[in-house]
Amino acid sequence: MNETQQYSQYDETLSYKPGDVVIRWGGPHIMDGSGCWSYGETLPKLNIAMIEEILVWTKATNRISVTKFITKSADLGMFKGLKWNQNTWGHSLRDEQTHEPCGTACCIAGAAAILAGIADKPVKGYMQINPQTITGYNGETVKVSEQSWYDAGAAILGLTRDESIQLFNGDNNLTQVKRLVRSFAKARGEYIQV
Repeated sequence: MNETQQYSQYDETLSYKPGDVVIRWGGPHIMDGSGCWSYGETLPKLNIAMIEEILVWTKATNRISVTKFITKSADLGMFKGLKWNQNTWGHSLRDEQTHEPCGTACCIAGAAAILAGIADKPVKGYMQINPQTITGYNGETVKVSEQSWYDAGAAILGLTRDESIQLFNGDNNLTQVKRLVRSFAKARGEYIQV
């Protein structure tokens, strides 16, 4: 069998490899080495505290101009200088009047990577992930590189590969993001308060 198994869902072909967990047919399934899905495996534990902090941040910076963001950014605590934009992993922002660097626009995965210390806020251009091996929220070892921000974000937040593909989609608005994380928590018997 190949390293990955193709599975078509919602008119989109996704690649899975042995050990990936997805929510299918009403519960968690894990792909075994033969390419078959087995039912009843437990889902990884969500990093609820970080997810709730990220949701508060997304709401605080949703739909505000860069000019307003510059003044509001100081109030964002550990998210200071980060503005939510689900369409980008991370890129530097420029003041609309002075054109000086004034922060970073990033998606949920990018914010998680910055908070976990595996990516730096870019001063100019796009954010780069620091290639390394990290220990995910659930103790798993994940090799991350510049191309694997989905995997890095999933490991930091305790998401499955399928969940990260859904959550990190650039077309998600704030309502969709909240609905997704609540459904991920519900599948685990947990609760998101935001």
